[in-house]
Amino acid sequence: MRSAVTIEQFVAAPFCSFPPSLRQTHATPTNTLNPMAMERKRVAGPELSVTPLIEFPVDHKRWTPEQEKRHDSKRQPEDMRPIYLKTGLIGQANGSAYIELEKTKLACGV
Repeated sequence: MRSAVTIEQFVAAPFCSFPPSLRQTHATPTNTLNPMAMERKRVAGPELSVTPLIEFPVDHKRWTPEQEKRHDSKRQPEDMRPIYLKTGLIGQANGSAYIELEKTKLACGV
């Protein structure tokens, strides 16, 4: 009478005379052997997120007067900030971007 053999038992079966400590098994995940083989296309964020609790409305009028221009630029409080964004800046990188926000310029590659 034969007994059922699991795949783990079959893979770990001794096909040669090496001791068990030197025997290579195929049951080891590839991610432990090569950390770069992990999934790189997904954002590694939290599995669960919670919306922040806002207890009172924020009064923006206190911070930015409606009739005055901002002291750090020439735009009105209701004007959008000029922005330039380009992705795929570095061809050899897994991900890259270039962003300009007024006087700030940033290039990033991963």
